[in-house]
Amino acid sequence: MRKVSNESFISCQISFYPLGKKAYTSDIDKVLSLIQHSELSSEITDMATVIKGTSEEVYALLQKITTLMKDTSFVMNVTISNTCGCIL
Repeated sequence: MRKVSNESFISCQISFYPLGKKAYTSDIDKVLSLIQHSELSSEITDMATVIKGTSEEVYALLQKITTLMKDTSFVMNVTISNTCGCIL
């Protein structure tokens, strides 16, 4: 894993919920693919995904998700910590 000195590391737990679609799994798959192809550390579970990186990288990824899904109605629950799980 890469080492970045003097950076502010955070962990971010994301739950992404597409709204108003019967076939919602393709939207979730798009978001998961974007996360997996980022350079950030991530752990995907059935209920949420945890991402770790610098605050700038994590917030940039959240913006990319929002842009990617701009034509989809969704709720994205995000919990950010600068303490919990922040050791890379």
